[in-house]
Amino acid sequence: MKPLPAIPISDLTFWNWVARNLANFDTVSAVPTVEKLKKGDAIIYESGTTRRLYFNVDGTIRFLGINNANKIIDLDGDTSVEVERTADGDIVWIKTAGSNRIKIDASGNVFIGDGGVTNHTKILPDGEITLFGTARVKAQIAIDNANLGKGATRATEVIIGNYNAWLFGINDDSVFTFHVPHEYASGTDIVINIDWYIDEPAGDEIKWQITWSATPHDSTEAIDSAGASVDTGDILIPTTPKFLTTNGLTIPGAGLTEGDQVGVTLKRIAITDGTNPGNEPAVVDLHIEFTKNKLGEAT
Repeated sequence: MKPLPAIPISDLTFWNWVARNLANFDTVSAVPTVEKLKKGDAIIYESGTTRRLYFNVDGTIRFLGINNANKIIDLDGDTSVEVERTADGDIVWIKTAGSNRIKIDASGNVFIGDGGVTNHTKILPDGEITLFGTARVKAQIAIDNANLGKGATRATEVIIGNYNAWLFGINDDSVFTFHVPHEYASGTDIVINIDWYIDEPAGDEIKWQITWSATPHDSTEAIDSAGASVDTGDILIPTTPKFLTTNGLTIPGAGLTEGDQVGVTLKRIAITDGTNPGNEPAVVDLHIEFTKNKLGEAT
């Protein structure tokens, strides 16, 4: 073992001393006498190819492993800070309990979660944040209840308890619009949820339909271009009268782009089989659900 200089007392100076002299230790038997430090005792030794440091702070044994694979590791090897897994990779990995948690790449992008594989948050060097996989969240677009009373064959307004609702006869409709938000996750579906009730017991059926068109703001498409439709199929009325029920209709993400203006016509249409109810169903609210993967539009 090479001669070692005296170990300093100052904590900061001590760690500098460790960095300068760690390579000089050859075997476990070559452990020098260590001076008393302000916060405890330190013993340095090498085990195989792994250099390790035990540090007693206020009576608690701390462990730090520094090995030849550019890692700082814990005692059982499943938690580490690692740099450059490949030659000149310029990447930092932080792992806990055997799983990658944080990755910082050569461009300064930070991936928090699974290290940038599937489910994670990506932070660019300028602070812009994007969510991926299960890190994404659901958000809603509110539609003003009054808009349910606007249509070619408008529904009829009714008050029930503390709610304003709209009674739909067959072929009654409501027409409304919404803007695909900047924080919308490209390619994901948008769901139109219809909250409705009927003052009638179970046995009969109803059916809802939406027709929509998505129009970009780039002067490339007429606003009255043909739309697409989807319906719920025949819905059995709930067992108890006036119980609030929700049915969702999906607008596929393949036909949507961030910033699109979307026009929607909600209509009650005739059922395919079964019996129409004697009373009309009433829509209380619409809530539009989408997947959000960022805070908004980057500046």
